[in-house]
Amino acid sequence: MIRHIRLAAAVFAVGALLVVPRASAQSEADALISRAIELRGEGRDMEALELLVAAYEASPTPRSAAQLGFCNQALGRWVEAERRLLEAVRAEADPWIAQRRATLEESLAFVRRNLGSLEVLSNVEGATVRIGGDEVGVTPLDRRVRVQAGQVEIEVSHPGYERRVVAIVVVPGGEARQLVELVARTGTTAEAGAVANEHRGNARSARALVGPITLFSVAVAGALTFAVSGGLALSEDARLADDCGANVGARCTGDDLAALHRRSLIADIGWITAAAALVAGVTWLTFALRRTDSGPSALRLSPWATAGAGGLVLRGSLQ
Repeated sequence: MIRHIRLAAAVFAVGALLVVPRASAQSEADALISRAIELRGEGRDMEALELLVAAYEASPTPRSAAQLGFCNQALGRWVEAERRLLEAVRAEADPWIAQRRATLEESLAFVRRNLGSLEVLSNVEGATVRIGGDEVGVTPLDRRVRVQAGQVEIEVSHPGYERRVVAIVVVPGGEARQLVELVARTGTTAEAGAVANEHRGNARSARALVGPITLFSVAVAGALTFAVSGGLALSEDARLADDCGANVGARCTGDDLAALHRRSLIADIGWITAAAALVAGVTWLTFALRRTDSGPSALRLSPWATAGAGGLVLRGSLQ
């Protein structure tokens, strides 16, 4: 029994803690509303509006919403007035609203005679839309925007596009639709296209140069190989030729002379082949560079060689 009493007391205490702040907030809101009504009676609607906003934030009741709607109506702030009056009218179970429903509905009808609906479309998704200087969303908007009847200024902007401002007349109680087409900023699309074209040109140039660069590289490697091996072979052949002389002697045999002739013939053929490959590679490379219609003006082949539109340029020296 004692346990149940303690539990009930604890629940009551928690409820009291929750109710007291709520009651305090309501009392504060009531005091603000009372003072705002006094200010409105003195024609000080702007000062009253500040108090009513504070009252609504402290306790967003149907009464505070209605009073905020009345004040906005007096100030000609039709969009906000409609929003707050609608909020109040929809609270059908509230006793304060029930007693004043006729007045609320009359005020709401008057406010709506000063409003219209506007649908804003654009050819660019994600563009920021401002109406009368206030941001209302990004395209595509999922709703019609309530605006004050008369001339309305629409601003649509998006990174990479020229900002566009248009004016449209919205009749009271009517609906309007406005398409705002944005144009890409000068140079943005062209520069992007130029970069893409340059990349494609580089790729084509690189593919076109694969063959001639390969042939050129093989020719250079062959020339270097024959230079080294041929030099060693010629050195040995010179020594053998000095020993043998014109005739076969005791220090060399006929087979030695035959080998000497074969090596000489192979060296000559190797040098001729390497030279022909080198000339063909350079010619093909130069022709391929001149055929490319876009891409870099020069393609670096190695730290010491650069291929350009004028041919092959060797830089530095081999170590």
